[in-house]
Amino acid sequence: MLITFLNIPSHPTEVLTVYPPVGILSMSACLKKVNHAVSFIDADILKLPPEQVVKALTNEPPNLVGISLNVAQVAHAASFISAIQQAFPSLPIVIGGPYVTGIQENIFVDFPSIPFAIVSEGEYAIIDLIEYLQGTRGIEHVRNLLWQHNGVIGQSFVERITDIGSLPLPDYTLVLDTIHLYRGPHPSIASPSIAIMCTRGCPYDCTFCSSPVSWDRRTTIRSTDSIIDELQYLRDTIGVREVFFQDDTMNARPSWFMELCDKIITKGFHREIFFKCPFRVDKKLLTVELLAKARQANFWMIFYGVESGNQQMLESMRKNITLADIERAFSLTRKAGIASYASLMIGNDGETLETVQDSLNLAHKIMPDYGGFAIAAPFPGSELHKIALEKGHITNADFTHYQFGECILKTDMLSTDQITRLACEANVSLQRIKNTFRYRFANRNNPFSEIDSLYPKELWHTWVQRSSKKGYAVIVSSAEAKSLQITCCADYPDILKQSVELNLVINRKKYKVTLQTAEWQTLS
Repeated sequence: MLITFLNIPSHPTEVLTVYPPVGILSMSACLKKVNHAVSFIDADILKLPPEQVVKALTNEPPNLVGISLNVAQVAHAASFISAIQQAFPSLPIVIGGPYVTGIQENIFVDFPSIPFAIVSEGEYAIIDLIEYLQGTRGIEHVRNLLWQHNGVIGQSFVERITDIGSLPLPDYTLVLDTIHLYRGPHPSIASPSIAIMCTRGCPYDCTFCSSPVSWDRRTTIRSTDSIIDELQYLRDTIGVREVFFQDDTMNARPSWFMELCDKIITKGFHREIFFKCPFRVDKKLLTVELLAKARQANFWMIFYGVESGNQQMLESMRKNITLADIERAFSLTRKAGIASYASLMIGNDGETLETVQDSLNLAHKIMPDYGGFAIAAPFPGSELHKIALEKGHITNADFTHYQFGECILKTDMLSTDQITRLACEANVSLQRIKNTFRYRFANRNNPFSEIDSLYPKELWHTWVQRSSKKGYAVIVSSAEAKSLQITCCADYPDILKQSVELNLVINRKKYKVTLQTAEWQTLS
């Protein structure tokens, strides 16, 4: 059989896919291992509208179409699914991904015409589903499957893959012709940049995270030898220059990480490839020795989930870390000669003006090399989603209309508009840290503290953060610039057919403009 996987956009105008989708590549490798054919259409990277996807399917008709959905892709999925089903009425479509896993059988409310949905891991489940379509397996024996027929919904058993090291390496042949289009997220130090996964699952229980829903709290881990094999393939075939280990917590098992670093050094990959990964800040996991080994293996940046600068908020989120842990982690990382990334959030349950200020104060104290304040999102299946529903704090529970970057949460003390404005202002404040003498002095010997000069200017982006009716953007231009042209696209009204009031602050001067439905506005 021929199975075609489809990656759909997450945004109406911006390409947000920065890495090849490793889940799809992994399923493809498993399918090919049992002699199925696989094709892949990345409609986001290739900027293909639904009609062009249908044309591509017409040129090479598949027997099954698979679509993976995250929260940001849901609003854009219906147009692609509708176009495919109109052109191929009898073609089965299966959807999966974190959004499907989060809402389970309610996926058929959002997409009533879809016959099949896979929850949790898909590598073995999609093989089972094909066997069902071929008539060699009963539907109740298809792992991790939800299905609907004539208004009746069925669900099979959910089974985790306990030995992910037994899976074949992801099928990178699907993206060999387009690898140059995956530009990696900022900050990225070299190209091509690829994300790989070494583990699945996280033993921790943060309220805002949907990982426990997808993987539960059991962690499965690959052998270091299989990771080295993948790095060897990526270097020899793609010429990869940067690798992001896209795991929840790369230092959850310090001895395993040290072993991986030793093998990276032995193979000489540290002289050819830059690495980055996420760490936890816990004292028992993050040591001077671990960071020294990471630096030796050419890990140039460590991503830390700081989330908040208020201890009570950290406890409410069940982060199980302290402010002292955070300060220590950033200090040790700087001393090791490794760049740091601080990920913070605004809008979690219990957030107030005071807790936001605490987060800003902490950010200025730890002085991360890179970072950002994200607007908290109530991912389906997460504890935050349950809490927000109970308190009536979700202002738009319909994710088929959700847009990336939109604030749909409020707290007891903050409205969605306040959260949006605070996040924007916090990000500007974070950017200004690098202009301080204190930051420059502290990082005078760190070669990775400033890499923005490596980026062509056309890749610089300023995100417009918004709630349902207001948007905020702050642009900092150089003093030498004689003029500044800004182009803003009103993507939110394309769905709700409403106007958006956009507030711009350009070098502390305020501008206000109303963006009509699908209207482009340019300020000079």
